[in-house]
Amino acid sequence: MVVSSYAVVITSDPVAVLDLAGGCCRPEAAFSFMQLASIDAFLRNGRGDTSAEHAWLFLASHFHSSTYFHALGEAAPKLIWGLRLLRENPTLKVLHSSRFIDEVLHALQLPGRAVAYDSSKRHFARRVTVPPPAYPLNLGPLQALRRELMGSVEARVPRANRARSVLVVRRSAIIHRGGRALLNHDELMFTLRNVLLDMSVTLAEWPPTGTTLKQAVKVWSEIDTVIAPHGAGLTNVLFLTPGSTVIEIVAKGQKGRVYGTMSRLLGHKYTTCEYVRDGRGTMPLSLPAHAQAASSGTSAFSLNMSHFMSSCIQNASIFLYVKRAAARRTRSRARTEL
Repeated sequence: MVVSSYAVVITSDPVAVLDLAGGCCRPEAAFSFMQLASIDAFLRNGRGDTSAEHAWLFLASHFHSSTYFHALGEAAPKLIWGLRLLRENPTLKVLHSSRFIDEVLHALQLPGRAVAYDSSKRHFARRVTVPPPAYPLNLGPLQALRRELMGSVEARVPRANRARSVLVVRRSAIIHRGGRALLNHDELMFTLRNVLLDMSVTLAEWPPTGTTLKQAVKVWSEIDTVIAPHGAGLTNVLFLTPGSTVIEIVAKGQKGRVYGTMSRLLGHKYTTCEYVRDGRGTMPLSLPAHAQAASSGTSAFSLNMSHFMSSCIQNASIFLYVKRAAARRTRSRARTEL
């Protein structure tokens, strides 16, 4: 019996549950004593139909699998581990808890194999396959996943034959607690276009919603430099060409740096751009004082452009500002040597 998207009952008397929550953001006790008690009561009282509805289930989920990062970074590599098994056994269904896994299964040419986890019921199967955990992140499964997903889109333009490009990820400020959105996103775009980038460099933004996995593979595979606030959109570094530049905007002191780990594993140049939260949650100072106080718990923030130019892009030669500064240093050294 599968009692959650990440736990399986392996004996019923006494009740023993194999807890597969895992992941980089797993709480200390993903499976509580109260949940175990309810499972024990369910089994002892024989409530409902306990006949096997599935012949064979493959578990491709864990505690946070519904989010984009956890689906692609931790659940999808499990599919790669079992890909041959899945392709050779059409009766093997994939139990998951994320709409993104549906997209991955289609890209892996496994349509019709998904079983979405339903939290209102138990899932019974005669046979269950439990793949090994995919965290900590491992280069091999990530590269194999990238190859499979890249093969699902049309041929890309080689880097040598395309214009240089910068992609900025826009996060939505209207979701829960401000969504770590960059409130002066347009100011950043204006600065990039009119101050920091040569006009020959393509500048684009990645929207917070409305895109598919196939679009992500296509767009991100043709990008040279990515600038993004910390968040699930950075999962798409999986599709960048090795050697690309990733600039992640993070709060000073933030502990989670999983996208840095992923970027370095995949061979990208990674750097952080840190901002400091103030007592008002870094909301714009043009707000009335009472509005600033009311919004103090938000994760949305504003980024100082002078700070961005002086501290965040020094390792990215695509920026005109950086190239000019480097040229000035070279001329200064030449004069000194003379």
